[in-house]
Amino acid sequence: MKKTLHLGVRMSQRGLTWEMIELVLEYGVRVRECVVMTRDHAAAMLAELRAISRRGRLAQAPPPYRPLKQILDKGGLVVVELGGCLVTAYAYTGRRRYR
Repeated sequence: MKKTLHLGVRMSQRGLTWEMIELVLEYGVRVRECVVMTRDHAAAMLAELRAISRRGRLAQAPPPYRPLKQILDKGGLVVVELGGCLVTAYAYTGRRRYR
């Protein structure tokens, strides 16, 4: 998937990492042209990962604890995708800016 220059600038300004963007794209909920991961969704994923790791059933790759914690700190994350390009990303505020 292509990234726009605008996305790179906004990621830098807003303290977002590529790992966070990848998590949102893979596990977030699609709402029109946006992919949204709320704080509740990220917290549930983190709790599930911790429960699985306690049981010792994780694959060889380490779980993405750090990016999930960063998404929780931001209050969630929204990634905007148009025509196969990632346009921008911003922290989820609870308002429906992604309509």
